[in-house]
Parts: sequence; C-alpha cells; structure tokens
Amino acid sequence: MVETVGIPDAVLFAGDFVNVPDRASEWFDQVKDNAPGFFPALQGKYQKYLPGFPYNGGEILQNAPLFGSIGNHEVMGRYNPTKEGYSLSGGFNDPQPAWYAEIAYEQVKQDVNPTNDADA
Repeated sequence: MVETVGIPDAVLFAGDFVNVPDRASEWFDQVKDNAPGFFPALQGKYQKYLPGFPYNGGEILQNAPLFGSIGNHEVMGRYNPTKEGYSLSGGFNDPQPAWYAEIAYEQVKQDVNPTNDADA
C-alpha cells in the first residue's frame, strides 16, 4: 500500500491481526507461508525475516495510528497446559462463553480463591 499510495492518515483494521494471538512469533518474527509477523509487516521490515521476498512492507505503524477491532483470532480459548496434548492451537480452538466460565469458576473457587478476594 505504501508503495502505491504512500503513508496513510490512519489504518482501520477489521480484526484477525494474527492467527493464534498467544503465539509471540506471529506478532514479531514469524517466517511462515511467506508471511512475516504482524509488526515487521507493518514496519517495513519484511526483508529482515524474508530476504529476497518481493515485498518489504511499509513504515505504517511509525507514521499512522492503527484502529483495530477484535476479531475471532484476537481471543484465545481456554489455557490448560496440564491437559495432555495441549497446544496453543488447541487452546485457541477451545473457547468458552463467559456464562460457562462463570459456572466453571463457581465449581473451583474454594480451591483457587479461598479468601473470596475480588482482585484474585
């Protein structure tokens, strides 16, 4: 975009910044499927991670505000590293609605918050 029209006044991003949001490499240094991480792509640093790739990205974040909306890929599912076979992708694909989380919390709150501390 920067090579075609120059630096934008602002960026409106309709969600899905990355695929799995808890995977740091997708934000910072991923080299996968010809797509670098989110920040290098919007900072003009493609070549650092994909030398020789036809695109360099553009210095967008340095020069324009980004207004993003939360997409389905900005919200992880349940974090359970003790579950056999757990992975970030598995956690991402295991979301629960808030009402379900509240019921699950009530079932374990004596173990995880015995003092009923509202900040815990």
